[in-house]
Amino acid sequence: MAAQSDRKPVLWQIEVSHFSEKARWALDHKEIDHARRTGVVFHMMSALTELGMLGVTAVADSPAEADALFRRAEQVLLEEAAAPPESALPPV
Repeated sequence: MAAQSDRKPVLWQIEVSHFSEKARWALDHKEIDHARRTGVVFHMMSALTELGMLGVTAVADSPAEADALFRRAEQVLLEEAAAPPESALPPV
């Protein structure tokens, strides 16, 4: 396993974030080799139990890719939240 100092920093890019852009500029300016990643970030987890709401942000290289990631995450969440079929319920 590589030592912590041997690992390449990872920048999770968020299209509309000035922070991500400033972090990328700083890494480039200091000539720090880094990796950039995309994916889905869940936030507002505490609102799930109180309000039944969850924050989802899709991070990708283009708006179309972010939209596809978001829609896939939404589909999976809705499928997992769906009630099981009647036959799967234990007898009462």
